[in-house]
Amino acid sequence: MSVDKDLFLYDLAIVSIMKNAAPYVEEWLDYHLLAGVDHFFIYDNESEDNFKEILQPYIDAGLVTYIFYPGQRVMMAAFNEAIDKYKYLCRYIAFVDDDEFILPKNNRSISKVVDEILFNDMKAGGLEISWVFYGSSGQEKADYSHGVLERFKRRATKESRSAKSILNPRRVKYMWTTHFAVYQQGYGGLNQNKLEQFSDIPFRLTDKIVINHYHTKSWEEYCLKRKRGDGVVKTGDKYIDKTFKAHDLNDIFDEEILRYRKARSDEIILEGKSVLETFAEINRIDYNKIFKTLISNLFVPFERYNPKDFFDEKKNRYLYSSVVSQFIQDIPPMIFKDKLEKYLTCLSISTYLKKNFLGDEIGELFEEYSLLLIEKVLLNETSIADFQLLMQEMPRILALPYPVVYKIRRRCMEMIACYKESLQDSIDTTDKLPLWEEILRWDYHLKMLKVFDNYNHK
Repeated sequence: MSVDKDLFLYDLAIVSIMKNAAPYVEEWLDYHLLAGVDHFFIYDNESEDNFKEILQPYIDAGLVTYIFYPGQRVMMAAFNEAIDKYKYLCRYIAFVDDDEFILPKNNRSISKVVDEILFNDMKAGGLEISWVFYGSSGQEKADYSHGVLERFKRRATKESRSAKSILNPRRVKYMWTTHFAVYQQGYGGLNQNKLEQFSDIPFRLTDKIVINHYHTKSWEEYCLKRKRGDGVVKTGDKYIDKTFKAHDLNDIFDEEILRYRKARSDEIILEGKSVLETFAEINRIDYNKIFKTLISNLFVPFERYNPKDFFDEKKNRYLYSSVVSQFIQDIPPMIFKDKLEKYLTCLSISTYLKKNFLGDEIGELFEEYSLLLIEKVLLNETSIADFQLLMQEMPRILALPYPVVYKIRRRCMEMIACYKESLQDSIDTTDKLPLWEEILRWDYHLKMLKVFDNYNHK
C-alpha cells in the first residue's frame, strides 16, 4: 500500500445497495462495526418499509452515509458511483449485500486480515473473499424476533466458487459484476491464498477470512426476496422452488460467527454502552489527526525543513507560502517518483478538509501544494496505471483555480501524444483492433484537455 493509512477518513468502508431490509440492517451494521468497519455508504433502492427509520440513528452518529437511489437493476451504477466519489476517502472499500457477513478468523478485524494478504504486494488491487452458503435450517416461517446469525447455523460443506471484493478503490477502473472489479493496468485481485483472481486453482477456504452468505433464510423470507427483485438481473417466480433447493444447503452446524461476534463485543464495547453508542465514539473522525498526517505526507522528509517549525494556521500564511516555494525548488524530482496515488489522495483530503475543517484560506493552500507535487511526479517516468488514475481525476482538477493546473494539463497532453505515438508504431506488428481501441481512449482524454486551451487557471 503506497499511501499512509492515517491519511484517510475511513480505513475500511462498506458500500451496499438495499431494498426493504429493515428487519436485517441493524444486526448487519452492528456486526460489521464489531468486525472493524468504520463507515457504511448505504444506497436505498426505493424501500417501502421503515428502512430509513432504522438507519437514522446510525446516520446521526456519523456511521452511515445514506443515498436514496431509485430505479430498477441499478446495483452496478451505485457501486461505480461509490468508487468514483469515495475512493480517496477510504483506504479499503468492501462491496457486500445485507445477507452477507464478512468473517475474519482468529478474532481479528477485517482490515488486519486484508493487510496481511495485500499490504506487501505492490500489484494487488483487491481481495476476493469466498462465499459459504448458509441454508434455511429447515425453517419455513420468518421469525424476526431473533437475528439472522442466531436463526441460521447450518451451512454447505464446501465454499462457493463465487466471491465478493474488498478493494483498494484507487487501483480499480470499475466494478464489472457485483463480485469482481476491472483493475487499473498492472494491478489485479488476489484470493486469500494470494493467487490471482482468475487462476486455474479454485478458491479455497483458509484460516483467514470468509463471507457467510445467508442467501435463502426461511422459505417465507426467500419468497419475499424474490418478489422484491434483484439489483442486477430480472427475477421471477417461475423457478423459485428449484433455486431455493439449490441454495438451501444445511450440511454442517457452524456457530463460529456467533463466537466471533461475542469475542469482539467483549473486547471492544464500552461499559454500559450499546454497539451504536460505542462506535459513534470510537469511529468519530479525528480531523486534527488527519490534518497532521496531511502535513507530514505533503512535506517530503528533508533535513532543512520541518512543517511544525513554520506552519501556524492562524498567523503564518506568507511564511508558509515562501517556504513551500523554496521547498519545491530544492527537492530533486526523483524523490516524487511513483507517488501519484499518494498526492491525489492528499488533494482529495485537502478538498474535504477545506469544506469540513480548515476553511477556504488554508484548505486552498493545501490543495495547491498537492497539485504542485502532482506536477513534480509527472516530471518523472509515470506508469500507465498511475496516468490512467490521474486522467480519471482530471475533470475535477481542471475545475480548480490554480495556475499549476495549466502545467499539469500541458504535461498530460505531452504524455498522451507519446503514448499514442508508441501505440501507432506497434500497429504493424501486433493485433490492430486492441491498439486502435486504446488510441481512441487516449484521443478522448486529449479532446477533454484541449477544451481548456483558452481557459485561464487563476
